[in-house]
This record gives sequence, C-alpha cells and structure tokens, in this order.
Amino acid sequence: MALITIGSLVQPGQVAEIDPYSPTALEDEYKSINPNVYSLALRDVGPAPKMFLAGTSSLPEFTASGIAPESLLKLPYRVRHAAAADPDRSSVQRLFETYADWPDATLECPGLREAVGRVQSWLSSPPKSAAPSESDGEDTWNAIFGDNSSGASSAPQPSAEGYLRRRGF
Repeated sequence: MALITIGSLVQPGQVAEIDPYSPTALEDEYKSINPNVYSLALRDVGPAPKMFLAGTSSLPEFTASGIAPESLLKLPYRVRHAAAADPDRSSVQRLFETYADWPDATLECPGLREAVGRVQSWLSSPPKSAAPSESDGEDTWNAIFGDNSSGASSAPQPSAEGYLRRRGF
C-alpha cells in the first residue's frame, strides 16, 4: 500500500506519513513524526509495544467473531481492534466492506485507545540503563562548570566527597 498522511493518534496535532495496513502502523506513526525521539526510546527503553496482547503482538490470537486474525491486516490499523472485538460475523463483514479501502478510517474502540496509550507510555518511559553512579554527578558538574582542580570555587560542590577530593584530601 502507498503511504498516506494522517493525523496522529499518538501525538495529537501532528501528522504522520505511514502505511495504514502495516502491522506496525501505530508505531510507525510516531517514528514518522519524530524519528530521533523514536530512536532514543528504541535504544533506551527497548522495542515499541505492538497493537494487541498487551503490546506483545501485532495481531490478536483470535477474534471474537472467529475470523482469522491475519484477515485484520486487510483493514487499516485504526479499525482492527473494533473488528477483532465484534462477535457478529456479519457485522465484521460490513466493517471489511466499508473500511478495507478507506485507509484513514478510525473506529473508536477501547483496544485501540489502550494500544495508543501503550505507545505513549513507551515514549515517556525512563531508560532501562542502570542508575547514575556518584562519578556521573561529578562528570555532569565538570561538564557544566568545568574541572575546578585549581582550588578556586565559584559555586558549591556537588558533594562533600567531591569537594574533598578536589582539594587533595
């Protein structure tokens, strides 16, 4: 499918260029808007959450109507949760007939809101890296104020230990 420009669910007020039939379209939304922040989150937090199964899968294990989960990829991603949750096969068939060729269609559904929320939480999660060490504080101090090994102090030291070490004690 060709890329389309669409208003973002992940970051309202922004537009994204995505393939709405992609299994990763929701993740691709933010990647299109801010690739640098996306890359940082990918590096620092880990893989982006997926659309279904609490963020672990691009498709559900099953659908309420019994249609094959893979069939959902024929629908734009903003319609998939509604189709997966609808227990009435004839109603699901109408969703396919109505929305399969409507790439920017959106059907409000709790599952879609949850998927969007997972991506938003992922983007704002703290890094999985270890907590900063005591020397990280000194490195930051030195980066901001410079190494003050001359003994002159123009601002308070970050810790008594750092203060004493700079003074040669």
